[in-house]
Amino acid sequence: MRLKSLLLLTAVLFSFSGILQSYADSTITINEWDIPTLDSAPHDVVVGTNGMIWFTEINANKIGMFNPDTEEFKEYAIPTPSSRPHGLVTDTLGNVWFTEVGAGKIGKLNPQTEMIEEFSTPTANSGPHTPIFADENTLWFTEQKASQIGKLDTTTGKIQEFATITESANPYGIITDSDGNAWFAELRGHNIGRVDAVTGEVTEYSPPTENSGPRRIAIDSNGILWITQYNAGKIASFDPKTNNVIEYDTSSESSGPYAIWVDPDDNVWFSMTGIYKIGKLDQTTQKIHEYDLPSPQTHIKFIHSDANGNIWFPNYNNNKIGVILTDTVQTKEETTAKMQDDKGSQITSDAKQKMAHFAPPLKQIQDGIESTNVTCTEGFELVLKFSNGQPACIKPSSVEKLIERGWAIHVLPDYEKNENNNSVIFATGNFEVDTTDVNYFRNSNGYLAKPAAEGEYPGVIMIHEWWGLNDNVKQMAEKLASHGYVVLAVDLYEGQVGTTADEARQIRSSFEQSQWTENMNTAVSYLEDQHTPSSIGSIGWCFGGGQSLNLALSNENMDATVIYYGQLVTDAEELSKIDWPILGIFAELDSGITPETVNEFEYSLDKVGIQNDITIYPEVNHAFANPSGDRYAPEESKDAWQKTLEFFEQNLS
Repeated sequence: MRLKSLLLLTAVLFSFSGILQSYADSTITINEWDIPTLDSAPHDVVVGTNGMIWFTEINANKIGMFNPDTEEFKEYAIPTPSSRPHGLVTDTLGNVWFTEVGAGKIGKLNPQTEMIEEFSTPTANSGPHTPIFADENTLWFTEQKASQIGKLDTTTGKIQEFATITESANPYGIITDSDGNAWFAELRGHNIGRVDAVTGEVTEYSPPTENSGPRRIAIDSNGILWITQYNAGKIASFDPKTNNVIEYDTSSESSGPYAIWVDPDDNVWFSMTGIYKIGKLDQTTQKIHEYDLPSPQTHIKFIHSDANGNIWFPNYNNNKIGVILTDTVQTKEETTAKMQDDKGSQITSDAKQKMAHFAPPLKQIQDGIESTNVTCTEGFELVLKFSNGQPACIKPSSVEKLIERGWAIHVLPDYEKNENNNSVIFATGNFEVDTTDVNYFRNSNGYLAKPAAEGEYPGVIMIHEWWGLNDNVKQMAEKLASHGYVVLAVDLYEGQVGTTADEARQIRSSFEQSQWTENMNTAVSYLEDQHTPSSIGSIGWCFGGGQSLNLALSNENMDATVIYYGQLVTDAEELSKIDWPILGIFAELDSGITPETVNEFEYSLDKVGIQNDITIYPEVNHAFANPSGDRYAPEESKDAWQKTLEFFEQNLS
């Protein structure tokens, strides 16, 4: 089916923001420009035949173009609502072809006429993901949700689909070889796959490392395939002639290699979303070099090179388009004063006069300045990285988010919660409540809140945020108990409570997930033994939201699970352990648990038949239901709490 409709061109905006960084072990020049539409979430990028930089804006429902010569942006609105454009590629005529993961379509943008054509995939809700041309008339693409590979004849609009051998393989990245065969990476199937261009036969190959999570795939001039192994912290090469696989370790098993591309010199570039770096494998020396990135939590989902070998990337979390100028990538010994005059800063002379600029934090440290005395450029705030205590300058709007997620801590002042009155939003129920501290697990004393009247009530395990079991969580336990529940607010920190971000960082880092899992499961047993509840559910916020899901995955005796913007598991096979309903509360602007991840989570739940109610609240951010935070959204919080009460009432009896 073909749908042709007029594409509306949004206003052309001009925005630029270049950053020059120098690092202790290497020198690398990175330019970044702000995308005009805020929170657009640039996903994939491609360098067009005329040198224009095209990118998808998955949250804004747009295709963007950036002109490197004029530094001007243009944005094109996609007519289909909630299309969520994902991957894109250009043809020889300059048309831009893109996947619409939310609409199950392939789109074609003609920049000359500003018209869009859309082609629906035969399988509904197929989740088109990454496209690639085999020749000027044949477009291959992955269908992640349907676990299929699509093939579009661009002259007729006809689409063929080829199922992967492995069920629920979730094919992600795709590339073609010189014979037109399509090679793809299976994120959930953990294989490398091939569709024969002539016969349509599908073949799969397994890398040595099990469950490695192949994500993106590229090809070099010798026909060697390169893949990222997202789960294993590795990249790998695959020789189609011999089926030989060579795996290369990055600096960390949790580096999360995601995007990958091979530049004109056959250097292999890849992003590491787990540690916010970019890597380069020199095939001549077989050595990997890793480079820090200037913006905090830079999440690169795709990489592409231009004719000069420069590496372009979308900065998903920071809403930027960036480029690595490869002719400036040097070792420390090669660093010269010339760097200071390089064009890494794209700020106009007028802006330079208005804004005070300082050397990057690490450069100031190298010059003998104490980390707590580092000075940031105007408009940025100094924090310390959670992982290593190193200084970083970030936008003030990102501070709370990065602190909540454990990426950063304040230098001065400590993070302090605002006073609040949540009695209106979280209204008291009809039951009087008794409370007491109980020792339910080793050195952990939980806070037990239950109706004062004798009777059999459902039980709920309540899990705190990363601060620990503080007064705010205890108040929430009392509120929920007043609606007729025996609530045990667990203590995963063994009595410790953080009042500053640094304290919370140190406390959290002193525990392992296995300890928290044992703690929560013992709490379930305590409720069963001491209060014989009719049923048991769990609820948690942020850190606790992720732990609520972890409890569901580790205890088969649960009856309901509530997750407020917690870290998610999207693997359908893993989620199939759950045999009860799930309520999920999430935020549209959350860059840590993105709508894309939430949708993938919901899809996996649906796939294995788990009843669920997933809500993504528009125009609110992470922790919007915390009355003590600056992101507090009263109306959305009230609605989410009402959903929570109704959910427990329906599923706990």
